[in-house]
Amino acid sequence: ITPLYQRMARVSKDVKGDSDFLFAKASTAGKPGKQLTFTFKIDSVPTFILFRNGKQFGKPFGAVKLPSKKLAAALENLKSGEEWDESIMDIQDSKKNNVQPTKIE
Repeated sequence: ITPLYQRMARVSKDVKGDSDFLFAKASTAGKPGKQLTFTFKIDSVPTFILFRNGKQFGKPFGAVKLPSKKLAAALENLKSGEEWDESIMDIQDSKKNNVQPTKIE
């Protein structure tokens, strides 16, 4: 998952401020990491946490591989400006995932 995540973050950064998304990665190791896992109720890694206007948007969720149907749906929901769609948590990523990566504009 790391190489694809890093590519998404790099592509987002290369858009030079015109991107709808900013990707950040944090370690769960050590005291600061334990504080993060406690604060955001993270029980597995990797976990994705979305923010809108500085506030957590929706619930933290995991993705075992990229591309991820759940991550794509969550990013589209975030981008739409609508309220969090709880049904996103029910989306399951299959072993043969035919999801196209979310376009970063």
